[in-house]
Amino acid sequence: MKTLKTHTPLTAWRVGITGMSILFSFQLIVGILAFPHLTSPTHAEQAVAPPPHASTTITASARYEIVQSELAAKWMFRLDRVCGQVSQLVKTESGFNTWITMRIVNLPKCVWEGGAQYQIFSSSLASELTLLMHLKTGTTWQLVMVQDETLGDYPAWTPLAE
Repeated sequence: MKTLKTHTPLTAWRVGITGMSILFSFQLIVGILAFPHLTSPTHAEQAVAPPPHASTTITASARYEIVQSELAAKWMFRLDRVCGQVSQLVKTESGFNTWITMRIVNLPKCVWEGGAQYQIFSSSLASELTLLMHLKTGTTWQLVMVQDETLGDYPAWTPLAE
């Protein structure tokens, strides 16, 4: 008859605890990996600034939209989505805000075709990557600084090379 080696109660308890610790550790790691949203800090705890507002929320039938570059407040535009006309928000000499109409080279005559026809894309990388596009034809204009001896430097929209 074979004699089986038996563990004393204390040894059995130690082996059980060690095995349970390993199992618990494994379950904890799997839980963290499977459900990271449960362990990450809440939005309030993160203290991260929200992204800058770059465009108004509009309805499909809205004629006008306000678009602001993330680069600088001076690049704030009001777009007529039907005709493509763009205005820039500027300060007057008396300190008030006003819209000035911007020059757009070769902008087609406004024809009502039902709904929005133009959109502005404002890059967060460089103001030169701010684009105005006709949604039906794909014609695209780029925001540039025009140098004029009489008027000084001013922003305008010029067509991209085809």
